[in-house]
Amino acid sequence: MMNGIRMVKAGELFATFIFDGRDCADMGVYNVTSGAVYTMNIEPTFSDNKLEVPAYDGRYYFGTQIPGQQFQFNCFCHDLLTTEYDNLRAWLSPRRIGRLILSDQPYKYYLVKVASISNLSAYPLTTVQTPRYSVLGDHLQGDVVYTGNFTVTFETVGSAYGYGLAYYRDDLIYDAKHIYGNDFYYNSGLLYRDMSPKLEWDVPANTEGYDIPIYNPGSAPAQPVYQIEHTGTMASHSFIQLNNPTQGTSTVIDLSDISGNITIDTQSQVVTDEEGTEYYGRFSGTKFEVGPKQPGIEIPETFVENIEDTNLLEYDSIYIQDNVVYINPSIFTVTEDLVGQYFCICLNGGSKIMSVNTEENSLTLDPDVETYDIPPAQVEDGQVIRKAGMAFNYVEVNNVMPTEGNVGDVCVVDDVWYVYLYDEWKVTNMFGSKNNFKNGYGDYVTIYKLFGATIVPLDQVSIVTGTNINYRENGQVKQGASVDAFKLTAGLQPRYL
Repeated sequence: MMNGIRMVKAGELFATFIFDGRDCADMGVYNVTSGAVYTMNIEPTFSDNKLEVPAYDGRYYFGTQIPGQQFQFNCFCHDLLTTEYDNLRAWLSPRRIGRLILSDQPYKYYLVKVASISNLSAYPLTTVQTPRYSVLGDHLQGDVVYTGNFTVTFETVGSAYGYGLAYYRDDLIYDAKHIYGNDFYYNSGLLYRDMSPKLEWDVPANTEGYDIPIYNPGSAPAQPVYQIEHTGTMASHSFIQLNNPTQGTSTVIDLSDISGNITIDTQSQVVTDEEGTEYYGRFSGTKFEVGPKQPGIEIPETFVENIEDTNLLEYDSIYIQDNVVYINPSIFTVTEDLVGQYFCICLNGGSKIMSVNTEENSLTLDPDVETYDIPPAQVEDGQVIRKAGMAFNYVEVNNVMPTEGNVGDVCVVDDVWYVYLYDEWKVTNMFGSKNNFKNGYGDYVTIYKLFGATIVPLDQVSIVTGTNINYRENGQVKQGASVDAFKLTAGLQPRYL
């Protein structure tokens, strides 16, 4: 590296990429344009499975194969010393397998290896002549440097899919900062943790069908991993059934004679108990999956409008009362097709929209899902009696986690912030300093927060348990035994084409 200077910084948009944990800019290599444009994959390489049949005009289509993906970079290397040139060759070894992360898409990675690499078209250059003696007594007359162009093509290994580095946008901000040294988070399709559908549910005993909707931010179908919190041993013929009519899948999972907490991996179709014992052959029916993301709607907490290029007017977006959401029509207009989608705000876990009122520009949410009121400002005789938004109060707990609280209480323990909502303390990123709760005199006061929201269409995933399951397998009718209530949580790693 000449005098410690590189032409491009690590993480530079489109000009850099990360392979096997090393940014190409740190190797003195940069992705350059070809004909003033960058070539980007819209879709991976694919082939259609088709069959011509005599007496049939046309071809039968029975699926599309995606064998893998390739990523080609036209690279320019600048003033590499001999040792750096050797490091480059080792980094791009055809036997090296690593993660490929694109600078414009830092939320995902592909597992790849070098598929092909061209020769280096280098200019015959040396370093600046510096006739002097080194500390070792060597007479320095300059060194050979390598500057020129080459092309490298990476190809996915194993799965053709890319995998998400994060599920929530909050985590992506940290990851991007950790990887690139900045806080780019990009428009990745990920949702903020506080505005996302929940990933945990209290499933009642022997339910006939309990909704467990899950958001998939990826562009490919995904198979979640579910955790069941359970004590004791499941009885013989203890079944659960995961249904997703949106994708046309229905899967029965046999939990017979499994003790303690249970992990269900719908991708590998393996059930694991809390001791780590794995159970195979427990899945029946079609393979369960959640479809890729569909376009959603993000509503900001406020909206600023420029009136005649002179005045800036700020509007509050959303007010909520008794599970009815009133939306400022200057920001978003409701339509009938929102019915059945999920409204997510302030940790409510995602509440299904049951009906809309186009005259009031409002949404009526599922009454079984609690959503706290966010009232408008209260003004009397021109004086603000109460600010708009939901009320929050800081509580000093001396770094000891409290067991109880009131709605809207906020505390910090070991530098982690918590808010008391829905009868429990929840981790939050809404606050970061005690000073947020102080007035000009240094006294703690109530603060009021407005919230943005997300409206997302989700697959109609539901779970059936116990005695409500009756199915036939290999000619034998299986009747489910009673299954008690349990807590269900889900985890999902997004996949991308």
